[in-house]
Formats: sequence, structure tokens, C-alpha cells
Amino acid sequence: MKALVNLMGSYETGDAIADATVAYHDALESRHSVDLVEVPVVGGVDGVRRATIAVGWLTGLKAIPSARAGPDLCDDATVQTLAVRTLRIRRLRPRAW
Repeated sequence: MKALVNLMGSYETGDAIADATVAYHDALESRHSVDLVEVPVVGGVDGVRRATIAVGWLTGLKAIPSARAGPDLCDDATVQTLAVRTLRIRRLRPRAW
């Protein structure tokens, strides 16, 4: 488990979800762009809820190891969606400033 941390708070999620979110964040940051992503996080009545998190330029998103024990939170659809978004951004030509 990892925690996604930004200025608004901390969100515990699975390793693959956190890694995909940070990769998307890094790609957006390199383009001076921002987006909102919805990812599953630990919490809520059934133990899992979805959180909307700002990622990209000037959002300060980081992933750190979580102290929470237990099984890793997995969501293959979210990881795949974030991976596709990341690849699309990385394939864009650099902006001319």
C-alpha cells in the first residue's frame, strides 16, 4: 500500500494505482497541465471509496509508503486508464514557449 499525498490530504491506495497516478501526474507536470483523476482509496463504509484528486502542474502530488497493513488495493481498470492517458501525453510534441 502507498499513500498519495498532496496539499489537500493523504489518500491510501494500492501500489499499482499510486504508481500509475504519479506517472500521469509527472507527464502532466512536464506539460504544465492539470487534471482530476478518480481513484479507489481506503475508507468509507465498505472499506473502499473513490476520491477525486488533482494531479499535474503545481499540485505537489507524491506517493509514499503507507503504514497500513493488509492486502493491496487493486483496480486494473483505473491503472489501465491512467497508463493510456500517460502514454497519450508523452507522445505529444513539446510545446513551443
